[in-house]
Amino acid sequence: MAKLFLLGIALTVAWGFAAAQTREEIVNNNGGYKVERAPTYIIMTPRRVRPSQVLQVFCTILRLEYGTINLRVSIIKDKTEFTEGVLKFEQPGSRILQMLMPANAQQGHYKVKAEGILEGGNGGYAFYNETDIEFDAKQASCFIQLSKPIYRQGQTVHFRVIPILPDMMPVYGSLTIYVNDPTGFAVRRWLGLQTNAGGFVSQNFTLSDQPNYGNWSIQVDAYGYQYKKYFQVEEYWDPRFDLNVTTSPYVMDNMDYVRGTVMANITTGKPVMGSARVRLTVIPPAKGQWLQFFNTLNRNRGLWDYSPYPYLERDYDYFKGRIDFAFSREEIFNAVRQKIPYAQNLIDLECMFNVTAKDWFFNMTQSGFASTIIFDPNVKLVFIGDHVRTFKPDSIMTIYVAAMYHDGTPVRQMKRIQITKRFEYITGGPIGAENQPEEKMPVDGVASFDIPIAPGTRAVDVSAKWDYDTRTTITLRATRYYSPSESYIAVRTSTEHPKINEFMIFHVKTSHFVPKIYYQIVSQGNILIGDEIEMVSRHKTFAVALSRQMVPTARIVVYYLQTSPEEMVVDTLNFFVNGTRSNPVSAVINKGKDFTLHTVEINALAEPGSYVAFAAIPNDLYSKGMNDGLTENNLIDELVSYDEPSRGSYKQLWRLSDTEYEYKFYSSTGYGIDANSTFRHAGLLVLSDANIHAVPELCNWELGERPCFSGECYHVNKTCDGIKDCPTDWADEQGCIVEDPRYVDNRTMNMIYRVNRNLRFYEDSGFAWQERFVKPDGMVQFRIEPPKFPLTWIINAMSVSREKGLGLMQTPIRYDATRYMYIIVEAPDLVIRGEQIGVRVSVFNYWYKDDYLEVLITMKDGDNYKFVWVDEMGITSAYAPLTTSGDHQTIVFLEPGESKDIFLPIVSTLVQGYIDFTVHAVCFMERDYVTKRVRIMPDGVLNYFHTPYLVDMIKYGSETIPQLQINIPDQFVVPEVRQHLYVPGSGVAEVSLFGDVVTPGFFKKYMNCEDIFRKPYGAGEMNMFNFAYNLLTLKFKKANQQLPPDTLSTALHYLNIGLQRQLSYMNKDGSFKMFRDDVNTTSIWLSAFVAKTLHEARFGEWERDLFIPIDLIDKIVVWLCSKQNETGAWYPEGEIYDRKFSSQQDNLNQKMYGHPVPLTAYVLIALYKIETDVSGAALSCIDKSRQLAAEYLSREVYNTPNREVFHLAISAYALSLSQQKSRSIFDKLWSLRNQSNEIYFSDSAMPENPSDFINTVRYLLPRVELMNDGYAVQSTAYALMAHIKHNGRGIESDTKIQRDSMMRWLNYMRNFIGGFASTQDTLAAMEALFEFTLVDPNRNVFDIMLQMETSSTPDWVRTVSMTRSNYTNMVSNYVPQDYTFGSIRVTAQGVGRSMMQLTTTVNVEYGFLLKETQDQIQFFELTSDYTRFTGRNESVLLMTPCVRWVYLEKSQQSGLTVLEIDIPTGYVIMNHTLRDYVQNGGVPNLKRAEFYYRKVVFYFTHIDNSRTCVNVRADRWYPTANMTIQHRMKVYDYYEPGMHNTTFYSTYSLFNLNICYVCGSYQCPYCPFFNVGTIIKASFTCIALILGFLLQRYNMRTS
Repeated sequence: MAKLFLLGIALTVAWGFAAAQTREEIVNNNGGYKVERAPTYIIMTPRRVRPSQVLQVFCTILRLEYGTINLRVSIIKDKTEFTEGVLKFEQPGSRILQMLMPANAQQGHYKVKAEGILEGGNGGYAFYNETDIEFDAKQASCFIQLSKPIYRQGQTVHFRVIPILPDMMPVYGSLTIYVNDPTGFAVRRWLGLQTNAGGFVSQNFTLSDQPNYGNWSIQVDAYGYQYKKYFQVEEYWDPRFDLNVTTSPYVMDNMDYVRGTVMANITTGKPVMGSARVRLTVIPPAKGQWLQFFNTLNRNRGLWDYSPYPYLERDYDYFKGRIDFAFSREEIFNAVRQKIPYAQNLIDLECMFNVTAKDWFFNMTQSGFASTIIFDPNVKLVFIGDHVRTFKPDSIMTIYVAAMYHDGTPVRQMKRIQITKRFEYITGGPIGAENQPEEKMPVDGVASFDIPIAPGTRAVDVSAKWDYDTRTTITLRATRYYSPSESYIAVRTSTEHPKINEFMIFHVKTSHFVPKIYYQIVSQGNILIGDEIEMVSRHKTFAVALSRQMVPTARIVVYYLQTSPEEMVVDTLNFFVNGTRSNPVSAVINKGKDFTLHTVEINALAEPGSYVAFAAIPNDLYSKGMNDGLTENNLIDELVSYDEPSRGSYKQLWRLSDTEYEYKFYSSTGYGIDANSTFRHAGLLVLSDANIHAVPELCNWELGERPCFSGECYHVNKTCDGIKDCPTDWADEQGCIVEDPRYVDNRTMNMIYRVNRNLRFYEDSGFAWQERFVKPDGMVQFRIEPPKFPLTWIINAMSVSREKGLGLMQTPIRYDATRYMYIIVEAPDLVIRGEQIGVRVSVFNYWYKDDYLEVLITMKDGDNYKFVWVDEMGITSAYAPLTTSGDHQTIVFLEPGESKDIFLPIVSTLVQGYIDFTVHAVCFMERDYVTKRVRIMPDGVLNYFHTPYLVDMIKYGSETIPQLQINIPDQFVVPEVRQHLYVPGSGVAEVSLFGDVVTPGFFKKYMNCEDIFRKPYGAGEMNMFNFAYNLLTLKFKKANQQLPPDTLSTALHYLNIGLQRQLSYMNKDGSFKMFRDDVNTTSIWLSAFVAKTLHEARFGEWERDLFIPIDLIDKIVVWLCSKQNETGAWYPEGEIYDRKFSSQQDNLNQKMYGHPVPLTAYVLIALYKIETDVSGAALSCIDKSRQLAAEYLSREVYNTPNREVFHLAISAYALSLSQQKSRSIFDKLWSLRNQSNEIYFSDSAMPENPSDFINTVRYLLPRVELMNDGYAVQSTAYALMAHIKHNGRGIESDTKIQRDSMMRWLNYMRNFIGGFASTQDTLAAMEALFEFTLVDPNRNVFDIMLQMETSSTPDWVRTVSMTRSNYTNMVSNYVPQDYTFGSIRVTAQGVGRSMMQLTTTVNVEYGFLLKETQDQIQFFELTSDYTRFTGRNESVLLMTPCVRWVYLEKSQQSGLTVLEIDIPTGYVIMNHTLRDYVQNGGVPNLKRAEFYYRKVVFYFTHIDNSRTCVNVRADRWYPTANMTIQHRMKVYDYYEPGMHNTTFYSTYSLFNLNICYVCGSYQCPYCPFFNVGTIIKASFTCIALILGFLLQRYNMRTS
């Protein structure tokens, strides 16, 4: 026992002294030793922990002094223990301890603590250690796949979210998904979505027709992390023809030519015939040899001005669909030298090809562009991995040298890479000895070299060059690993390609014999395997089974504890584990099921029971470097992130093509210079009482100093700056970011931004967005119907398996969707009665195995249209052409690759309604058909009449309801009068009924201003009105318990789209502007309206389907608070659009300016409605802002003149919401009420709706829109709401009577079924009526029946029953078209209120018959100074309408003004052209222009007494003959539409055009679309008959 004790003392002394003395010093020492305690434990933990992670800790007890030890390891944060694990050691050894981190762990300061407890806790601590440990909240990865990377307005975005664990296995759970627009605010949210049975989430959403353009993102919050996937939303309008310029994205400077292709096609796909110009502009970059020239040229150059740059041009006098152009290097270089004499080459220049093409027939011009980057053609060498390394003596250092071109592609030349090694020795060798060069030929661009390292080597420099070219020389420096005792361990592998479910062989070599070594396999931030190995020599070989937890990169950490002297000796080896392809997916296209190619079958092979998903993108996008977001490279990049902060194996990303890249991985040794840094780079924390050495250094880390390998210091700012501040070891240049070929240059990465947009980029790929479970045989088959356009699609697939995890298809399917024959049919959507339209049928032949293809085109017979027949030589009539019924056919002969336009003229037999026609195309290979719908409208200009009446069966037990007069005479002809009273058959009479007094409900899926007022909605306030109107309708129906789930779902879907559109009017500071292109403008009025409406949309029950971010409201409120001045008022900024918010008195003498009182009241109402539904800075400012505003109004409103009734009404309501509730202000308002039959508030008396008595029977006539309808309605609405808040005059009986009176008056003021005058008054009235219903005591019982009949026919009788379950649903009945005259008689019985309205429209052809304004006042002067037609047979319309405000008795200018001009059928104006016209700023006050529904609309902030003219150009696209003569022009004040002027312009010349004059028929012989197939067919028949007759006669003679 004494001997053992003495041996223990000796070992302890030797162990403790090891840190101070070398082995030789220990042997030669005669002075004795200091006794130190020998190491007891080594505990290895990952450097980072994650929630829900099973953390594995490798624990080693080196010796036991006191029996058993209970090892307890725990993770703590702020003195709270999150997890712990305990192991009991009864003898020395190594074991793995497991701990489970809780799923709810959050960010914070975490520590790992290790406790060695003796005798079960009774003997105290044997050791105690703790240190910081990093925390990462990410538990799983969410990959987001999009149907395509670029969208345009109005398209549907499909996306998938695939959550996987670090081992690529699916993880199931809930996800919260946001869609963020470029403002950063969410416009859509899915809360708590569960993954489906397949393991992912698939959703879609629709983009607005006017969203915010730019970078959108799908944001996924799940598993402790936030993932984002960006995609682009761009504004793109279909052009009349597409110009697709294609060039190579990059070329080398040793090319002979730079080539490209131009494809010009009509949007149907038919080639363009015309002329073109190709301009090559050479653009220098701001770097290298071009920097001086770039800086000189760009001092005064505009953003898009390329004129100072060198350029070349090519003119093409004629082309048909395609141009192949080429510019030689010599001529490009000469052009560059003329501008830049010192230029030596073309490297890094960008060749921009701008192409302008003109279509001769349509006289249209289109532009396009593409660019090519010229790269250095020389070879570039790079070391794979770091060029600063460390090595172990007496080992082999392997380096990999990659030979590539400057675009990232590997070199394939049969040449060699030479390396030269220069060694530096400690002793025993020549300093700087240089070996003979060694050379190898690269394989797939890579050459590997094994460099033996002699024991005495201190450093080695390795230089590499390509084919003896010194210009390609690169240098690597490796430094000797730091070990005080010069003890080393090295690990290598002989397994070249590690794969999961296979073994990997490792070889370990130590510098001297040790009895035992330890190793761990570390991957995905965790210790997966750990063990200790007995050694019998200095070499050891062993195998480790690889699992999917080691994918994609792992490392082995081997070490031993040197005892004499004490030192932890360690080495690591990083390696790549191929596991991303363990679940293979493949697919093929089967064209054998449908030879017409209308559909194709996809056959996929995958793991049985897995879930397979497919996606497709156009090859035009794929070839520009874009994908659907789910690639193997992205997968590897994401999985590697779990291994951080450790450093992985060497990797090289090769560029295989313009769009495809591939990783290649190579094993790498440790990156550390000592044991401490080696463990750190391996991602491990070491808790031990053993010595873990680091290079001695005295750097001041607080001052930013960092140590070199030698112990010297450099500043952290000098890291990776290309200057070797550590001259002996280059440590400051270690670990630098390697240039990624995907991001070599912004122009290279963003290839998609170096080409112009064309229709192909935006083709809908939803046809391939499919998901299927794989059958037990491992197959899945399904059919898809690709678009018929000749596009190439890239179809990709992925699979999720419960057994094998995520699998990706390695090579996508490239599918050419071109059909052998197909047709595209085009026709106008809206046609006037009697107009003959040439239906364009574009026929395409892509069958190349015959000389030609015969296609039989058939226009199918229809009940409501006839075919227009053209006689021989193209003779036909414009007004009364020959027409035929039945199917009409013609044969088209097409050569391979040819297309032709065939025009089939038809004319409708309807006066108004819809016609559906079908075109068939048949050949021996293929058949195709297209059905189109066209709306037929009567000719002339529309007159609109509206008659409202409130059926009140609560006030009256029975009521004699006046008859509703249909304002259309029974005869359209007056004897002996030439002018017709109206267009026969054009009259429409609609009787609508809805219960209660608020809203007609959802008479459309999503109602907009066109549906409600017949007005456009191109401004921000109008769009917000659409949102608010539908929202209020939803709330009213829900309050009355009449909201079906399908109606709610549909409405919320469109409200989400409306929110997108509204954010396009938002400024960066949170304010909103009226017009999206009106930069640097804000509107307090609109911003308050938006904030109030969005707050009201934050309804808890709908939040899952309609999400309004509170931070969006916060931002608006903060901006509103910032605009309030110290008095508490908001003063209008810029234009005032609604005259109610100005002073009537001031408007008579000066320009219309906003008044602070109504604006302050409006904002105050919004802030009170918002209440406290804000946070942060908005919450702190809103109360003070409301108080200041209320005090301001209380002061100022007493000075408001009585004629400003609206100012008083809105202020009274605003203050009724405040705590002050000033009764005196309401009393002042009440004293100004107007009262005839009902109570209302207005600046002037409002005449009652007109009526007439005939034989004691009252007939209600249509009301006339008044110049102050909006003013009176909005004033009365605010007065009614203030009346409700103040409980009237305090007398209960009078209060109810007064409320009922204002309610009735408001309903009598309806100008439309769902609205009043305009937007703001309608919303105010609806809100007031809604509040009225909430306090009305007579609504509990509702049961009313109404019967309607018309005097024009006894056969039309309608009965409508309304009960408490359906009264919010509007019921519409139309009087038969042949009987739209006379009157409507109505009887009612029951209890309740019902709003009955008669809407009548009729078309007239003469100006004196147009509907007159109030008192025949002329508010605007509207003329057309210039209207003429040019081009081929008047194919171009040019006009200059001018407008002027002339009613100066009202004000000096109008409010927001809209000019609407109807355009003749078949003529179109491109919306992007209109937008450019507005942005040019040539027309004062013009803020927006748009073309839709056969009309062009111009928006002006105001019109004054000076003439404002716009230039209109429309081009004929759809050939139309016998066009209508009259076309409406209307100008009106948007917020007081009673102030309007309606007139028309005439086009007699178009009326006289027949179908051949507009080339609208294939039968016209002098048109380019003349089809000779029929003549050829007839001629061939005649010739065959003649030959047959002659042959018969010949046979008779010779027989």
